[in-house]
Amino acid sequence: MLTTITTSKKTVLPGLVILLLLVTSAFTTAPEFQSVESDFFTNVSKADVNRSISGYLSGRYTSNYYEIELPADGYISIDFEHEEFEEDENAWRITLFEYNENEIYRFSSRLDERKVSSPNIGLASDTYYVRIDRPVTYTFSDEDYNLRVNHTESRHWEQEPNDTALNATPMSLNRFHGGSLHRFDDEDYFSFDLTADGYISIEFTHERFDDSANGWRISLLNEDRVEVYSFPSAWNEPEVATANIGLERGKYFVKIDSPLIYSHNSNDYGVRVNYNQDSYREIEPNDDRASATEITLNRSYRGSLHSSSDTDYYIFEMPGRGDVTISFEHDTVSADRSGWRITLLDRDGVRIDSFSSRLNEAGAYLEELELDAGKYYLRIDNPVTYAHSKADYVLTINSGYTSPQPQEPDPQGMPGDINNDGRVNIQDAVLVIQSILGYESLTADQRERADVDGNGRIDVNDANLIIQMTLGHISRFPVE
Repeated sequence: MLTTITTSKKTVLPGLVILLLLVTSAFTTAPEFQSVESDFFTNVSKADVNRSISGYLSGRYTSNYYEIELPADGYISIDFEHEEFEEDENAWRITLFEYNENEIYRFSSRLDERKVSSPNIGLASDTYYVRIDRPVTYTFSDEDYNLRVNHTESRHWEQEPNDTALNATPMSLNRFHGGSLHRFDDEDYFSFDLTADGYISIEFTHERFDDSANGWRISLLNEDRVEVYSFPSAWNEPEVATANIGLERGKYFVKIDSPLIYSHNSNDYGVRVNYNQDSYREIEPNDDRASATEITLNRSYRGSLHSSSDTDYYIFEMPGRGDVTISFEHDTVSADRSGWRITLLDRDGVRIDSFSSRLNEAGAYLEELELDAGKYYLRIDNPVTYAHSKADYVLTINSGYTSPQPQEPDPQGMPGDINNDGRVNIQDAVLVIQSILGYESLTADQRERADVDGNGRIDVNDANLIIQMTLGHISRFPVE
């Protein structure tokens, strides 16, 4: 049965088989059974999604091709079934690929495996192909098989191939997206855009398994593909979440891969990027003086240490000689040990003074420190590795001097300024279009600013008017 699987209907009476095939081709009307000996694109069989189709390999060098048309974006899984035999050799190879013959996924079925299935594979609405052939020359079976391509519609699932930043799957903020790592070397990239400075947190979920190995690695990359933050998710950790991560406006990527070959997990995962706009927060990466976040006097800023090795740097300027008070506040936890160390440095990075804040205290202060005019740095880090807390902290430098304050966005906003950055531009039109399509959810204030034609609803006309304002074709909205 290894070299050639023989059955009575195909090999015992060759003359009868030929006669039966001739009769079948002339009179049968049921298309469920396919035996295709064809070259690709020459004699491809159609296969409907969510419906089983039968076939067999009629020769050692036969390849059966099936055309699969997906009616909508979503994900598929491929089921392959056959009669169970005693041998444990691979007898069939199932390959999913695109029109240009780029392979998406491949797996095999052994003779002693009655049913095998692929993981869920995210795909855009398009035409795809499945090829059934033998995996190696010395193993061949002409027994019947059943093929089924299961399709589930979803607008929030990775779309393969997305193994680089260039073909990353766009993701909506504040919404879970699904995916899976098909192989140990598979990588999934998602992309998202921040229209204004703020902070994010990343949630990662999956089914719980009884194994403590790390099955996934989740990395946050900036537009230049430089890693901002990375964290693992173990098989037995069904939910993990990052600290709040301050980021400036721009394009970012989430990369998901396997940290180790032997710990690969092909089951579904969910990932969500939660975003909040905030003009007064640390901007990552700020791990050294060269990348320090610029802050002003008498203004509170929020930040967090993402890991025990994270360090946050801030830079501020004293316009003249005077006293300063540095306050550091945070939520309390029950542990009675130091959670943060705050160090004041001069412009050359030389320590001036430092203090610590304990986890079970609401904060700590450095009072009445006299500084000359010039630039200074503040460094926030962990005094001890085991005392790390990823909770938000609030940092304030109080002084008799007042630094020039950046202009805050109008809390009421202006018509057309959906992201409340003080300007009407193409990004506002994009937000309106995304809300119409259901990709973004606008707040009540944002909806009021988006209704620039004043008709009481958000529609394409509002987006068109915002674009006209951006191009200078109009100077006022109808609602003004």
